[in-house]
Amino acid sequence: MLGVSSTMLFVALVAASLPSPTLTVRMAAAVTPLVKVVTLLEKLESEIQADGQAEAASYDKFACFCKDKTKAVSDSIIAGNDNIASLSATIKDKTAEKANKKTEMGTRKKKQESLATDLSDTSAQCSKEAAEYAANDADLTKAIQSLVDAHKAIGDSKSSGGSGAGRAGLVAVKQSVQKSMALAAALKIIDDGPQWGEATALLQEAVDPADASYKFHAKPILTVIEKLQDEFRQKKSEADVEFAKAKKTCTDTVRDLTNQMSTNKNAMTQLSTDIDGLTSLLAQTRNDLLQADGQMQDDKLYMKDLTALCEKRAGDWDQRAQLRAGELEAISKALDILKANVTAAETVNRRAFAQLRSVRRAAPPAERTAAPA
Repeated sequence: MLGVSSTMLFVALVAASLPSPTLTVRMAAAVTPLVKVVTLLEKLESEIQADGQAEAASYDKFACFCKDKTKAVSDSIIAGNDNIASLSATIKDKTAEKANKKTEMGTRKKKQESLATDLSDTSAQCSKEAAEYAANDADLTKAIQSLVDAHKAIGDSKSSGGSGAGRAGLVAVKQSVQKSMALAAALKIIDDGPQWGEATALLQEAVDPADASYKFHAKPILTVIEKLQDEFRQKKSEADVEFAKAKKTCTDTVRDLTNQMSTNKNAMTQLSTDIDGLTSLLAQTRNDLLQADGQMQDDKLYMKDLTALCEKRAGDWDQRAQLRAGELEAISKALDILKANVTAAETVNRRAFAQLRSVRRAAPPAERTAAPA
């Protein structure tokens, strides 16, 4: 196909070369070149129209590509923005959650240390109370047994009279009773009343079991022994009850502290697992955010290039369409002019042939014969 400038030049040359009406009449017998020019222009017009249709079809495909691709990339950018917003929100929320869990972890560590201290102190106090109870219980048990033995010894000394064994037993009884009274005084379970004072005085006297007054002197001592036995047994019973309560309190407290430590430790273990999980999640989310941001930047750059390309092609198409329309308009005008001249030439030709036939008919036979030569 001829170029735009070539086509316009060709049309201009054709228009300039058209003969004047007078010349057309003179050239009535030679119209074949003019018809050829008309045919050539009509062919050129058809080619330009065909090329325009082909180019239009091609541009339509490209325009559809631009439309579809622009929508796809635009949707990708919108989805990318939404994804980035979602990932950013996740990072913000999970970062705050991780910070809260780390704070809770610190609080629970301090609580665990405090519980451990309380457990240690409680265990030490309970052990101390148990040791004190054991020592006191041993003293009371020993004192009770000593008083039982002393009571028996006094009875034995009465039956043995003034023998050496009886006197020795009495001395042992006095010593045992004196120790028991000292223990009772230390435990504050006796009063400094007349009864105890008399018993103390008797214990300090040297009384012979063979003496007739021994029985008189032994009776207050027996009373003291029996009284001490009752007091010691009551004291031991009270101590047993109190220790049982204290022991239960210790056991309950230790169990409660141990359970609290176990629960707190389990919570710390779960917190540690959660923190590790959040750390991994945040790392993965940040990586996803970087990839999403990179993809969106690529999409924006591609959209920019695509828009520029589509706009350039659209501009080129509009320009070429306008030029093609100009070409077709010029050819159409040229054809109108040429076809008008062809019609005039044909009219002249018909008249010329008619005149020629008339002349031949009027001429003598010899001239008609010679005319073709």
